[in-house]
Amino acid sequence: MQREHEEAMRAEFAEKVALERTMFNAGVTDAEFDRMSRRSNDIDNRWASGPHAEHWAFLGDAHHDWQHNPETMERFRADIAHNLATDGHVGLSDVQVRSLEQARTLTQQQSQQAERPVRER
Repeated sequence: MQREHEEAMRAEFAEKVALERTMFNAGVTDAEFDRMSRRSNDIDNRWASGPHAEHWAFLGDAHHDWQHNPETMERFRADIAHNLATDGHVGLSDVQVRSLEQARTLTQQQSQQAERPVRER
């Protein structure tokens, strides 16, 4: 995967995650929900059916795993770091390792936003 394609994939995945988080916020109108849902689906469909579908699926799976099994993923991350330091081999491509890190970062951001108190206006 060329660097510019990877950067585009990461930017659009972050946008998709943000849309899916925002679309369920209180105050989102039906029209806004539909627009965000369509945009999210368009992003997903384009990457899932494109030449980098395998990388897109790996990133989506990693994000899901970080959301639902953070302790397991943290151990996996520690194993990767250990193996990289020991012999440089982890059985994953560089793109996959960066996908694991992006998924972790996005999940942490979601958790932090969910923990913030709602401000009254």
